[in-house]
Amino acid sequence: MSPVNRDRLFRLMDEQGFDAVIAVSPENVHYLSGARIETQISIRDRLALVVWPLQEEPTFLVCNLEEAQARDESWISDVRSYFEFKTSPMELLADTLRERGLLGKRTGLEMKYLSAHDFVALGRLLPSVQFTDCSSLLEHTRMVKSPDEIAHLRRGAVATDRTIRKTFENISVGKTEKQIATELQINLLEAGADIQVFSVLTIGDHGCLTHPAASDRPARPGEIIRTDFGGSFGGFGSDLARTCVVSKPSQRQLDIYRWLWEFHERVIVEMKPGVKVSHLYNFLKKMYEDNGRPFTRPHIGHGLGLVVHEHPMITPYAEQLLEPNMVLCVEPNHLVPGVEKYHVEDTILITDRGPEILSRSADWSRLLIVG
Repeated sequence: MSPVNRDRLFRLMDEQGFDAVIAVSPENVHYLSGARIETQISIRDRLALVVWPLQEEPTFLVCNLEEAQARDESWISDVRSYFEFKTSPMELLADTLRERGLLGKRTGLEMKYLSAHDFVALGRLLPSVQFTDCSSLLEHTRMVKSPDEIAHLRRGAVATDRTIRKTFENISVGKTEKQIATELQINLLEAGADIQVFSVLTIGDHGCLTHPAASDRPARPGEIIRTDFGGSFGGFGSDLARTCVVSKPSQRQLDIYRWLWEFHERVIVEMKPGVKVSHLYNFLKKMYEDNGRPFTRPHIGHGLGLVVHEHPMITPYAEQLLEPNMVLCVEPNHLVPGVEKYHVEDTILITDRGPEILSRSADWSRLLIVG
């Protein structure tokens, strides 16, 4: 991955009065260092951290078992390691802050991710230091994408859309949720994904649950099938939702999908630079209400990047303004309680020319009939 946009990082640090920031989460360590340390995710005590003083070069802290990978993948030259089970990552962090002259400085720490156990340990090592949460600053730094990041997100969006279409068109009556979900995963990997990140595949009333695991429930004629699905492409996520119907749809099903897709398209048109993110939520909510339809969604989308849900979330409280080169997913859905759920989602690039849809390899404007 290309090095972080340090101009944006330093500008935000300067605006918020930080002398240094410390990244702790896998996504921000990956973003700031260029190295993806997988065991940081699976082994919670094996922390990797990036210490970045304002207008200076960063320091990358890793477990000694990951030092070779860190030096190979990261552009950061100052890589330091702790010996696992002998020295804690907090001891190495405290030593680094002392050595880099950051004691007494205003230092940001990613508190959304650091465990209480490690925070208490750090406090014992540096009792006079007061840390300030910089989670939001790092989220805002990642919010605007580089051309390389956009290229990964575009590739993932198109590949995921093609995967869903290919899998849906191969559905037949009697095929189970597990069988369809397995085909989705295989097709996504064949389309170039590094891994599948998440998968929701439901049939009929099972789709009324938000994120259930796929079951042995078979597809029957007239049932709605929906997926919310994505993978990782070059470290960057994809996230799409699509809906189809088995064999013979009812007029009610066709009508629901038609107006849901129309609302979806109208929200996308609103996604322009300078628009407040909350406007998108309220715009969709008003369309529902004007048409006498219930609206209970806490959000209707989110930013997309190294993880599936990035800043900003599209909520009624989001004050963030849309900026060029932000990438967001917008995802209205409609629940018929106890019967079925309809879900559509696309990936949108914000440009000076208006919204660009990255995730359309096929025409989804009509309810796809399969089987």
